[in-house]
Amino acid sequence: MVDLRDKVAVVTGAASGIGRATAECFADAGMRVVLADVERDALAEAARALQARGARAIAVPTDVSRADEVESLARATL
Repeated sequence: MVDLRDKVAVVTGAASGIGRATAECFADAGMRVVLADVERDALAEAARALQARGARAIAVPTDVSRADEVESLARATL
């Protein structure tokens, strides 16, 4: 099995549903997780929930249909 600890995952649609579940799985594997979504409040709550579990996670509100916001997401990730 591949060791994912300390790798970085960027998850779009991370405020709910499959995106949130994916972010949780990555965090459980020890990854650093960057959560992105247009739903600001739900995104912030998802990041707080992961952080409360000890995950290294940040929330970056992002509309992936906007190139400038995707660039901001990339900068925040780095």
